[in-house]
Amino acid sequence: MSGITEKLLNILIRLDTADVLREIRASGHAGDAAKGYNTVCAAASSLIRSACRTVNNDSEIKSVFSAPVSGQLDFSIQEYELLKSEWLKGITDYLLTGLTDLDNEYPEYFNINITTIEGDINGS
Repeated sequence: MSGITEKLLNILIRLDTADVLREIRASGHAGDAAKGYNTVCAAASSLIRSACRTVNNDSEIKSVFSAPVSGQLDFSIQEYELLKSEWLKGITDYLLTGLTDLDNEYPEYFNINITTIEGDINGS
């Protein structure tokens, strides 16, 4: 995500054709406040991490979660059973509602890109 200012929280979200989260990448820091003192960034981070950890903790969903350094998070769902679709859709809706609300209230802090990818629930 080069060329984007470091004062933004850059979020890339990819949904499948059922509008279920398949990938999220977040990097950067929202605003000028020092780490730990920016409530907008903390709110977005909490929403993203909670959603990713909730999915990642489900043994019936094949996913990868990594936060290799401060200010960076990568998460993807490789495979899930059809029975998990509604549960995942609920988590996706909750995450998108929260991030969209934050972006609407504090647009100067976010660069959010949401796209839909083709493929079935098994990633093909």
